[in-house]
Amino acid sequence: MKNIGFKRFFLIMGMIAGYMIGVGFASGQEALQVFTAWNYIWGGSVASFLNVGIGAICFHIYAVAGRESEIPVKSFGEVFLFYGGSKTVGRIMDVFPVAAYYAMYMVMIAGFAALMSQNYGMNIYIGNAIITVICIVFTILGIEKYIDILGGIGPFTVAIVLLTGCIGLAKLGHQIPTNLELLRTGEITALTIGTNPWSAGIILSGFTLLLGLAFMSALGNDYRQYKYKSLLLTNLVGMGLVGLGCAVMGLTHLANLTESLKYAIPNVALLGQLGMPWLGTILSIFIIIEIITSAVPSIWSVSKTFFFEKTRNFNILTIALGIGSFFICNFVPYAILMNYTFTYAGYAGLMIGAIMVYFYVRYCIKNKKWVVTEGVQLEARGEAWQPED
Repeated sequence: MKNIGFKRFFLIMGMIAGYMIGVGFASGQEALQVFTAWNYIWGGSVASFLNVGIGAICFHIYAVAGRESEIPVKSFGEVFLFYGGSKTVGRIMDVFPVAAYYAMYMVMIAGFAALMSQNYGMNIYIGNAIITVICIVFTILGIEKYIDILGGIGPFTVAIVLLTGCIGLAKLGHQIPTNLELLRTGEITALTIGTNPWSAGIILSGFTLLLGLAFMSALGNDYRQYKYKSLLLTNLVGMGLVGLGCAVMGLTHLANLTESLKYAIPNVALLGQLGMPWLGTILSIFIIIEIITSAVPSIWSVSKTFFFEKTRNFNILTIALGIGSFFICNFVPYAILMNYTFTYAGYAGLMIGAIMVYFYVRYCIKNKKWVVTEGVQLEARGEAWQPED
């Protein structure tokens, strides 16, 4: 077993951060609804801490399954089965991630249309149609593997958002007390996720658990040649960066509250207000890439659950799912769709997370092992596995 070098540490950390940010983080709606809308500065810190903490624990559970399983695990049912759960129950529980993937796909579609409408005045229907066709074509052609290459922009998106937040706080931070009072008195109302900062953080972490299940299991499998503590550290740093970004942007949008609430994509609008429209254009491009890199794997995951890839039924289902989301996104605004998706998917994720914690503890007690085995059974997998250079 070897430690992860700095270069690979940065790459893996970037993969985790890039996978988890999604369009909600990049657009600013996640920060606005989870952090800003709760009218206490500490509220954002509570939500961020809960998301990072709960996410790190369950991501550890997923990664251990991927690392120690003799066969690759790619779904909740397979992780569930690894820890000793019933195959039938696992298949039933697989419905929740599939539903979340489709809901997330619709959020991406609506986010693209909102961005194009806000920045370029494009009709919502046209924007929905364009991104729907792109996602359907990419999925049917089976080029989701190229999406991973485009996904490398994740760390740069985080960097731009953090830069935006820091500059915004420096220029607009003096407005926070005034805006806090406006929220407390009810003179300004904002769309919120959860009923308080605690529930907002828990719901967000539940959504994170659903989103990252297959990814973290695969990560545990693919990087098993490295010491597990090194992989765990990349997870904590990646999640921490996303949590920090959300907390900072939550405060920034609180400082810019009256303006941020006017826009579907407040991060891009904020850059224009700060006198950096060129950076807003770059962020818009990154958001579009983030949408494609998240939407295509999401709809692909749904279709792949029911049919083999590149079959007639797979293609028909993909087209049907795309058309269905097109009509829904035409009538439900992006911010509202994201609010409902995060809320219900978050509760589903929490239920799955609680089940996985129970089975993980049971697994550890049964095997009398509370630490990750570094020398796992590589040969038992029956694969021509070789460590990466």
